[in-house]
Amino acid sequence: MTKVISADYLEDQYAFLDDCPQALLEQVICSTIGTLEQRSTTIQQWYKYLLQGEVPPQPKWLEKYIAEPVQLQVQQSGIAPYLKNQPDLAIEFLQCVISQWDSIQYEYNQKLQAWLEKNKADLQITDQVIDENRFESKFTFSRDSLIYQIWHERINAWKKLESVFGDLSDMLGRDVNITQGLLKHQHWRHIERLQELLSRIDEFKKIVDSLGRLQENIDNDEELESFFESISCVVEDVQEKIVHYIPDEMSGIERSGSINRMLPQEALFLGHPKLKILWHAKRYEQALLSYRVQGIEIDTTWINISERQEVQKTRPRFDRGPMLIVIDTSGSMSGTPELVAKALTLQAAKTAHVEKRPCFLYAFGGKGEQLEYELKFNQNGLQQLLEFLGCSFGGGTDIATVEFAIKKLETEQWNKADVMIVSDGEWSATSYIQNLVEKATYSGTRFHGVQVGGYGAGLKSLCQNIHNFKSWDM
Repeated sequence: MTKVISADYLEDQYAFLDDCPQALLEQVICSTIGTLEQRSTTIQQWYKYLLQGEVPPQPKWLEKYIAEPVQLQVQQSGIAPYLKNQPDLAIEFLQCVISQWDSIQYEYNQKLQAWLEKNKADLQITDQVIDENRFESKFTFSRDSLIYQIWHERINAWKKLESVFGDLSDMLGRDVNITQGLLKHQHWRHIERLQELLSRIDEFKKIVDSLGRLQENIDNDEELESFFESISCVVEDVQEKIVHYIPDEMSGIERSGSINRMLPQEALFLGHPKLKILWHAKRYEQALLSYRVQGIEIDTTWINISERQEVQKTRPRFDRGPMLIVIDTSGSMSGTPELVAKALTLQAAKTAHVEKRPCFLYAFGGKGEQLEYELKFNQNGLQQLLEFLGCSFGGGTDIATVEFAIKKLETEQWNKADVMIVSDGEWSATSYIQNLVEKATYSGTRFHGVQVGGYGAGLKSLCQNIHNFKSWDM
């Protein structure tokens, strides 16, 4: 008999490879660890776990001398959270894992061969059987971990950035060149110092959190609002009652005087002249053997009830508005006031990133000494933030910079912004600037002042809310 092979036979045999990432196929196929299906299934499973930011489980089919050290490396490295939603990096990491498997297996085979040759003579003399388990229990991988070599520096860099900026997944991705570039920036040390300050002093966050008026979400997002309301309604109350006078079904035998339900054997009495009298007597006494029947009677009533019911309705989602930060960088602000101003700037940038709010920085010194940065957590925005945090305060004071911030309020994106001015107040605002601020205040803009390092009255002439910095345990 001729054996017929389906045209889809090979495709069906290797269907388990369908979901394996394309970039990993070559290594999965060429590796010699386990079977092809075992490797493919495990790599697919690990890929899904890593994209969720979780440590994948140890493969049960993999030899312990391979599985345990690799599993330990993955856990100790702490890499899993950094690969969440990062398919390219997850694939690169899994390529490293497969290489690590092959590397350990290669060294194991080399050392096992050497061990067998060394003990071959002794084993032949004693007629002992070679037991590889004795060697496996003593085997340890001697080389440095590939995972450590390739990923250690990157993971440390990601941890440093995360300690300052929080979750990086929406900010820079995991581009190692960008990460290393930021950490090697000459002003990175200033960010680390300011972050330590922010972690100790809650007032910085409280001040920044007070900025920004509620406004309808610009993306027209909606959120569900739940509330309870009383509802009165009339409901039908249906009760079912089993009764014997509705012949819906038979449920046994009973004695009765009903001819309709009488058993056939009772009818025999009627054909006999003497037993006929007995039949009449039994009927009179309700003693005829009869089928027991029953049915369901439905009794309907209407009841008026009141109850509290949860109702959900959509409403526009409101977010806090943008922030405009105006920093005095004059010479009188050097020292502790400079540190406070930079810490507030960093906190504002972090808050804006987390809450997806626009944030713009104006830094003013003497006439013509003005810096303008939009504080965004992208590569260019972080470079600008680092440049500002690394600069030294010095020069004169030109409070006219506030005019630029007020003009920005006239644009659609910034018309709901609040303004924070950080200064020692050692200046006086012109009547022109005061009129501009008064008009902006009338339109709803709130001007917050942070008084540091001096007792000048400049901020009081412009700001409704003054936060006085004393020491804050710095």
